[in-house]
Amino acid sequence: MRTQLKKGLFHPVAVASLVVFWLWVGPVMAEERADGFITLEEAVQMALEQNLGLKAQEQELGIARGELFKAKVFANPELELRGETDAFFAGEGEEVYSVGLSQQFIIGPKRRYRIGIAELNLTRAGKAVENNRRLLVAEVKEVFYALLLFQERLKLAEELIGVNERLVQLTEGRFREGFAPELDVNLARIQLQQARRDRTEIEKNLSMVMASLNLLLGRPAEFLLTAQGEFTDQEVHLDPSRLRQVVLTQRADLQGQEVASDMAEKEVDLARAERIPNVTLALDYSQERTIFSELNFSDRDRLAGLKLSVPLPFFDRKQGEIAQARAQQEKARLELTLLRAMIEKEITDAMTRVQAAQKVLRLFGGGILPLATSHLDLTQKAYQQGQAGILDVMEAQRRFSETRLGYLEALYEYNLALAEVEKMAGTGPTASQAK
Repeated sequence: MRTQLKKGLFHPVAVASLVVFWLWVGPVMAEERADGFITLEEAVQMALEQNLGLKAQEQELGIARGELFKAKVFANPELELRGETDAFFAGEGEEVYSVGLSQQFIIGPKRRYRIGIAELNLTRAGKAVENNRRLLVAEVKEVFYALLLFQERLKLAEELIGVNERLVQLTEGRFREGFAPELDVNLARIQLQQARRDRTEIEKNLSMVMASLNLLLGRPAEFLLTAQGEFTDQEVHLDPSRLRQVVLTQRADLQGQEVASDMAEKEVDLARAERIPNVTLALDYSQERTIFSELNFSDRDRLAGLKLSVPLPFFDRKQGEIAQARAQQEKARLELTLLRAMIEKEITDAMTRVQAAQKVLRLFGGGILPLATSHLDLTQKAYQQGQAGILDVMEAQRRFSETRLGYLEALYEYNLALAEVEKMAGTGPTASQAK
């Protein structure tokens, strides 16, 4: 019997069937698992690859590369052809033909300045994309933590519904036995319906957060997602000087604004260089045939010419362009100063937020949760024994729910605060050091 079973199991047709089955079903099952559950790292990676806003921003790099290419290319020469004839008038055979070629030459360092500005613009576009990635990662983290929060709140709501269902059963039993008034039953049922209403509200918010995360990931809004992971409660120590150093050396928006300031300075140099006019050199060849009918004589002339065109800067000496460039330079300088001041404020706010969230978590870790749970258990037992009223039980449940919810929100706030530090620094956990 064993031999037959073994033979049947490893029969070539059976093996081939199993292979085909797993080749077809395996990827489908894996895809279903991947579609439904997602970690924070997977969400961040997917957003960086598929977010439509980021893809649109990345096209700015192509635009900047095109501007740089345009700055490097010389102006095209111009070909001019000319022909004249008297065929439509006297018809004596007089005609003029000419061909000309002209080329503009840039005088001074203007071309070099334009190339330098275009190169800086390309660098600034790259910093803008890098900064958008930083902001996108922070937004994904924020929405992911919100999804995780509502998932945990939904679990808590289910637990509270179960607690209230048991309370309804208990009050109904005590009412039938004559140990509790009908008022207790009604209050317990109202409490149960309130818990179910709260669950509906949480499910609505969960669906909205899920749609927001799908949008960031470049997915359809109705796609079902489940956040995998949990909030961290590990306390971190922030070194202000180290954090400030990291921020000022790694923030892409600060680096981009510094590049913009350099661009504005070169724009001033370019505007000054534009005061020197460019020259245009033209070569011309013409052939002319003239008929002298009175003398029955014709003459053919061939001419070659050289023309130099130079605009005379008598009135327009680029005063407007220079003033505009200087104003733009001052604006860029002020914006850079403002950004640095805002970053200093961000550092202070981020540290304050993290420290405040840590204090709140310490309070919960000091025994609030165990006390709330113990108080609810003791109150329920006292009600069963007739030593407490239904209002005491409802109050204990309310305190228990608020305590659990407060702890979840404290964890959520703490993780958001850490994510804000990473967003501000433009880097990962290197901006903070765990104890």
